[in-house]
Amino acid sequence: MMIRRVGKKLIGMSLIMALFSSIFFGLAFFVLKPKDYTSQHIQEQLQATKENRMKKEEEKVSGVVGDVVPVNDVTVRVMNKHYSNGNEKYQPKEGKKFLVVDVQLKNNGNESVPYNPMNFSFIPSNKESIPTAVTMFHKNDLLGIGTLLPYQVRNGTIVFEIPKNEESGTIKFKNGIHATSVAMIKL
Repeated sequence: MMIRRVGKKLIGMSLIMALFSSIFFGLAFFVLKPKDYTSQHIQEQLQATKENRMKKEEEKVSGVVGDVVPVNDVTVRVMNKHYSNGNEKYQPKEGKKFLVVDVQLKNNGNESVPYNPMNFSFIPSNKESIPTAVTMFHKNDLLGIGTLLPYQVRNGTIVFEIPKNEESGTIKFKNGIHATSVAMIKL
């Protein structure tokens, strides 16, 4: 008889515990909903991130050869451009020519700013961006990689290998991957 009473109490306590835990975990599920990791949710998150970047990214500041164009704390100026077939050591590929561009960068801010010729690209009339050419042609005055100290000016040459029949286009300058504005300088 005693065993029956103890057994009934245990069964009763087990039922109460089961009921309590069901309520507790049920509430926890609604309060602490698990994150939705479906492919649709991930695609929506990626799209929202892309749209936010596009809103923040690339305020385009336009200019022409000779203009001083501000890009955040840096100003960029295309001083001159000319075309070349290279020299005895460095020639462009078949059907191409070198576009040689003299640029000037100035740091107008209070902090050092890195620079790199890869921050420049050439956008020809067909709108396919062309990065700077990796060449030692004009090696004495190439822009190179470095750091502009506050209020420092750096002049240098950047070289693009472009189609031989290309006569117009735009130089795009974006100072780093986190830059919020971009210079678009029409040649």
